[in-house]
Amino acid sequence: MVVKQFRALLFARIGVLYATAVADLLRMRLTAPLGYLRLQCESIALLKLMSENSSVTQQWVSIQTDKDGKAFFQKYQGRVMTILSAYNLSDIYNDTSGSALHSRLSGLARGYKSTVDYQKILAQEFNPDEPHHFMIDVIFRVLQAQALIFANLRDAIPEINDPLLLETRFPRFISQVNQLMNSAREQFKQYYPNNAEQNA
Repeated sequence: MVVKQFRALLFARIGVLYATAVADLLRMRLTAPLGYLRLQCESIALLKLMSENSSVTQQWVSIQTDKDGKAFFQKYQGRVMTILSAYNLSDIYNDTSGSALHSRLSGLARGYKSTVDYQKILAQEFNPDEPHHFMIDVIFRVLQAQALIFANLRDAIPEINDPLLLETRFPRFISQVNQLMNSAREQFKQYYPNNAEQNA
């Protein structure tokens, strides 16, 4: 029961991170949702690990210090990456680390704006002069990865038995993301051919 309780908390966290990402995207912010994806990827991998070996849950709960956390990370990182590869999430896991969890120029550039008179870092990372850059990241990084997370949750946490989630909400979300991606590819191919080729 204790193991199930902590696994349920991780499952709930994935939902909270998704909802928070949606709120930030509606505010035209991209860096934070990418960071939330990294945490969701780690959470789904931990759920799978815990379903394979319940002792992992106790080890995870027992982390008290940074040293404990590093030891846990080193012990299971290989298996975590294997799980994420099987779920087609390893690339986004690695990519979001550089984009959202480290202060690198690539992440900083999203909110950067300059004119002859000033240079700014904006809270909103949407450039109305080049809206396709933001939309490409939203569709082909955030939404695509979110669909993969939802598609693999049942494997990571077999206890899920809610037919509304499994038979309606997850499949509908995945289907709508796939339709949006196909439609976006056609639009970007027409108006921004170079970007469309990169995200084909």
